[in-house]
Amino acid sequence: MEGLDKIKEKILEDAKREADKIIKEAELEAQRISEQAEKTAAENRKTLNEKAQKDAQEARRKTLAMTELDMRKEQLAVKQKMIDLAFEKTLERLNKLEGKEYEKMILNMMEKAVETGQEEIILSTNDRKKFKPELLATLNNRLSKKGIKAALKISNEARRIQGGFILKRRGVEVNGSFETLIRTEREEIESKVAAILFGE
Repeated sequence: MEGLDKIKEKILEDAKREADKIIKEAELEAQRISEQAEKTAAENRKTLNEKAQKDAQEARRKTLAMTELDMRKEQLAVKQKMIDLAFEKTLERLNKLEGKEYEKMILNMMEKAVETGQEEIILSTNDRKKFKPELLATLNNRLSKKGIKAALKISNEARRIQGGFILKRRGVEVNGSFETLIRTEREEIESKVAAILFGE
């Protein structure tokens, strides 16, 4: 019996030692898992914080870029409006020309536009009042001196143009209206006008 008791005692001691070992290993594993979990949580927090900061910076960058784009668009719109106004004022000034200044300009324009000397001159309602009969004689005389058989005449037809004239011969027309002149010249000189207005 004594031998059996010793065996039991030995088994119990071994079991206790094994249990203590298992408990200690379990505690160490639990501690390792806890530390790893804390480390992972810290890394996740860091990653999330970094992502949040990057997202915030990207959002700020996009907002700033959109604001700058809107400002540029607004500036361009204002500049375009000012350029439009400059050309509108020029057209307005041309339409208000009177006397010698008007006569000199309209005669020079017509002289350059005439091709055969047989055209009819169509005027705006406004210009019909300003274009005196003697101007037609002056124009025909100038053309004759250049060797053109000039027989220009004023048409009874009126056109809805703001100012200037239209030359017509056999269905072919040359548009010398002020608005057409401004539109044509604008393509060539708009950049120069912008440079004058904005120093660009």
